[in-house]
Amino acid sequence: LALLSAAVVIFYAGQVLADGTAIPYWRSPAIPIQFVLSSLAISMGTVMRMETLNGTSIDAGQFWLLLAFLVLLLVSIVWHLRTNTTTPGKAESLELLLRGRFRGAFLVGVVAAGTVLPMLVALVGLASAASRDAMGIVALLCTLPAGFALRLITLRVGIYPSVRAVIRLPNR
Repeated sequence: LALLSAAVVIFYAGQVLADGTAIPYWRSPAIPIQFVLSSLAISMGTVMRMETLNGTSIDAGQFWLLLAFLVLLLVSIVWHLRTNTTTPGKAESLELLLRGRFRGAFLVGVVAAGTVLPMLVALVGLASAASRDAMGIVALLCTLPAGFALRLITLRVGIYPSVRAVIRLPNR
């Protein structure tokens, strides 16, 4: 019941953003997909960490799942970044995300450290049964902050300066 409730909340948050007609960056089916896949990767890291604390061995299947979630997450991120790039509003958001103030947090934090690095961690966990406990912990340490950053940055870049002026928010 808790897992089903969590899935509904995760999907709902993404759907709310994807339906925002006033914010072009959010208007994409990729947003709820990213949120769900990121949450699944975090959940897999959490389960592996809990198993490590419980003294239960982590099996290769969990690393395969983690790898699949992360590959699909990376695909959904690239898909979102490459679609409707010239749409007014989304173009400004992409500028902030890829060349502006959120570039480092997004490219280094979310993409590199939070998606690609845990993919490599999953591959190490698949290749070496002896390293699985450590790799499960590293996977959680990478995916948890990156998942938070993905959500925060998605919200922040959607509200680019002209939108902020319309709704009377101060520029930061």
